[in-house]
Amino acid sequence: MIAPLTRKGLIMAVRELLKMGDARLLRIAQPVERFDTPELHALVADMFDTMEHARGAGLAAPQIGVDLQLVIFGFTHSERYPDAPAATHGAGQSARRPARRRGGTGLGGLPL
Repeated sequence: MIAPLTRKGLIMAVRELLKMGDARLLRIAQPVERFDTPELHALVADMFDTMEHARGAGLAAPQIGVDLQLVIFGFTHSERYPDAPAATHGAGQSARRPARRRGGTGLGGLPL
């Protein structure tokens, strides 16, 4: 984990993004089996902090070395994609809904 940053007085947990060639990216991610746990909530918060720090639009758990089939996305404004409309996770949407388009922080270190 990278040294903690702060945002509005809160500590951000920014995790290391793996780069192409890292053997951990070849591991098979497992399905999330337990939802609404403190550990999963903490992981999702870390993923959003990491994605925001990398100025990304999405992030998969394997990109930070976590072997789970978990993807997050969302932004209100993206410096990397200034013409893109806001993409936020709204209330009532399924967190298990598969993503149809990838616009993440990069593919193994390569910007998208």
